[in-house]
Formats: sequence, C-alpha cells, structure tokens
Amino acid sequence: MGTHVRYPGGFGWREYFPLGVKWLLIVNVAIFVFFFLLARLIPEAARELLGIFGLRASSFLRGALWQPLTYQFLHDPGGFWHILFNMLALWMFGAD
Repeated sequence: MGTHVRYPGGFGWREYFPLGVKWLLIVNVAIFVFFFLLARLIPEAARELLGIFGLRASSFLRGALWQPLTYQFLHDPGGFWHILFNMLALWMFGAD
C-alpha cells in the first residue's frame, strides 16, 4: 500500500488555499465594499441594485433568472460580522 499525500508540496498557506476559494473571497469582499460605500453615499441606488440582484421569488418567476446566482454575493452592508463569518466559513470549508 502506498501513502497518499494530500498536499505534496508540504503544508503551508499557498498549498492549502485553492485558487477558486481565493477568487470567491476576493469577489465577495469587493462586492461587499462596493455595496457598503454605495449604501452610505447613495442609499436609493443601493436599494435599487439590491432589488435587481437580490433574490425575490416574484421577480424570479417573472424572468429574473440571474438572481439565484447574484444573491449569493450580497451581504448586509450594515454589519461586518456577516461578511466576516461568511468568508471565514468559505475559507475553512472551501479548502476541503
């Protein structure tokens, strides 16, 4: 029986951080910062974008088929704890 090495290059930051998880973290944080600043500067525009990209059953049934994908990137712009724990969970469970 041979031994299977999960991380052949050793165990370190680079070896344990998959590229897809890295980009999901970057995109999520960038969209969060964008919505955070937009909600502070132009609240009406933030509400409008949330209505377009957030998941609403009535909009989805009327043809907004992108909403199941785009709502996953929206986080509460009023609280950093939401994005922090979501990204921590993505990093912890996405690496496996």
